[in-house]
Amino acid sequence: MKVEPSNTEILVVDDTVDNVKLLSQLLQNEGYLVKGALSAKSALRMCQKKKPDLILLDIMMPEVDGYELCRQLKKDPSTQDIPVIFLSALDHVQDKVRAFQIGGVDYIQKPFEVMEVLARVRTHAGLVTLQRALIEQNEQLKRMATTDALTGLVNRRYLADMAGKVSGNFALILFDIDDFKTINDQYGHHVGDEVLVRIAEITRRVIGQHGYCARWGGEEFLILLPNFDVKRAYDLAASIQYEFNKSKGALGAYHFAASFGVACNLGSLSFHQVIRQADAAMYQGKKSGKNRVVSSRAMESREL
Repeated sequence: MKVEPSNTEILVVDDTVDNVKLLSQLLQNEGYLVKGALSAKSALRMCQKKKPDLILLDIMMPEVDGYELCRQLKKDPSTQDIPVIFLSALDHVQDKVRAFQIGGVDYIQKPFEVMEVLARVRTHAGLVTLQRALIEQNEQLKRMATTDALTGLVNRRYLADMAGKVSGNFALILFDIDDFKTINDQYGHHVGDEVLVRIAEITRRVIGQHGYCARWGGEEFLILLPNFDVKRAYDLAASIQYEFNKSKGALGAYHFAASFGVACNLGSLSFHQVIRQADAAMYQGKKSGKNRVVSSRAMESREL
C-alpha cells in the first residue's frame, strides 16, 4: 500500500532544540507533517490533545525521560497505539531491550544516519497506513453486516439483536408500502428504490432517537420502540403516515402510502410474538382499504 507522507503526522521529542530542528527539517523535506516537543510533559499534552501517527523519542531528557514517557503513553488507552521509535546515544544492549520491553517499535542509535532514519520512518508510517486501512475495512464490514445497503437503515438481524437487549416493555410498528409492485411495474425498479430511500429518510426523521427502524423485507419496515406503550406507538405511526401522505407528488408523477400495524409487549410476549400481532394488525389495515394505522389491541384504524 502506498504511503502518503502528507497524511502522516510525526512528533519529534528531544530536549535539544537543534536535534528537533534537524529531524523536523529532514522529515518535512520528505513531505511528512511534523511537530516538535522539547520535553516529555509537553509531548504528553500534545499527544492527549491530538494523536500523532508516529513518535520519534529521545531517551535522555531531564525530569521525565523517554522511557517514562513511553510508559505513560502505553498506559493511556487513547495513546497506547501510537508507534514509538527511540533515538538515543545509549548503545548498551540492555538499553535497547528496555526500549522494546516498554512498547517501542524501533531503536535508532545516535549519531544517526539520515538514510536509516528515513527508511525506518517510512516503514513504520507504512504500517500505520496499513493498520488504518484495515480498521476502515473492518468498520465497513460491520456496517455491511448490520445495515441495509439501499436505505442505510439497520437490517433485520441487527434489529432482532437490539430487541433482545431491551429490558421491559417495547412496542413495534410494522408497515408495508401500499401497491409497491404497481410503482415498480409502472415506473421501473429504479423508481421503486427511490421510494424506499425516501421512506427510510422520512421514518428516520420522525422517530428520531426514540427507537430503531429496520428494512424488514422488500417493501416492509419494522420499528422497535423501547419503553413505548400502544398509544404512544400508535401516535408515532400516525405521524409517519401523515408525513408519507404529505409527500405525495414530491417524487414526480407517483406517490406512496403505507399500511401500519402496531403492537406492544407488556412483559410476557416475545419479540416474534409481538411481530405476529403487528403483522396481523397491518394486514387488517390492508383489508380495510390500505393507508391505515391499526392497533393490534383494539383494532382501531385511522385513515387520512
